[in-house]
Amino acid sequence: MDLGQNIMAATLSDAGSATEWKPIAIEIISCPATTSSATMILNGTPDATESAMYSNAGTATGVQIELQNTAGAALGNASTMIQDINAATQSTTFNMQARAYSSKGKATPGTIVGAVQLTFVYQ
Repeated sequence: MDLGQNIMAATLSDAGSATEWKPIAIEIISCPATTSSATMILNGTPDATESAMYSNAGTATGVQIELQNTAGAALGNASTMIQDINAATQSTTFNMQARAYSSKGKATPGTIVGAVQLTFVYQ
């Protein structure tokens, strides 16, 4: 997901500073009629200082990747989300949001890169 183009280092210069949230919607479609819910498990490399966030593998320093559900709960490594499957549409959507974050400030210019693997379990 694209966290934004041309993020200025000044945006992340202060401790606790962040970019705007970017919405993420993961759709599960065409579920069998017997499927009642889906669990999504998130796995990625946690940041060394902010364990509820993901590490930046890019060239910018002092930056973490923050992922939350739309209610504001952190979705760090090994987090789960559960969604009921809509029986009429046989689908559901996992809504989340992501942003670049700097816990200590003084971020340096560069790329922001991260990977989160999603595993789905259907009930």
